[in-house]
Amino acid sequence: SSSSVSGRNHISASARRAAARTLRSKVTVVAPPGKLGILLANRTDSRGTVVGGVRTSSVLAEQVSPGDRIIAIDGEDVSQMNVKEIATIIARKSEFERVLVLLAAPKVRCD
Repeated sequence: SSSSVSGRNHISASARRAAARTLRSKVTVVAPPGKLGILLANRTDSRGTVVGGVRTSSVLAEQVSPGDRIIAIDGEDVSQMNVKEIATIIARKSEFERVLVLLAAPKVRCD
């Protein structure tokens, strides 16, 4: 069945991305004032920022997972911004509640 493997490589990158996108759900998280306890990482496959890690003490530990993509902060589109840019926005608003919109990392289903 080696032919099926070579056949799979013909799927375009955009089709693969579209398939991956359907597995992600949008999550809106209200972050309280202060430190969030999340580590940010630049995306490896394209522009944008993902959650690299979540401290166990994080106020968002129950709502955010590593791999989640940050796509908006307080209604501002940040989907193309890097870690430094997003960290600056989050820090600048640290005295206030912030509304983060994330694309949740695809959950691996174990049925």
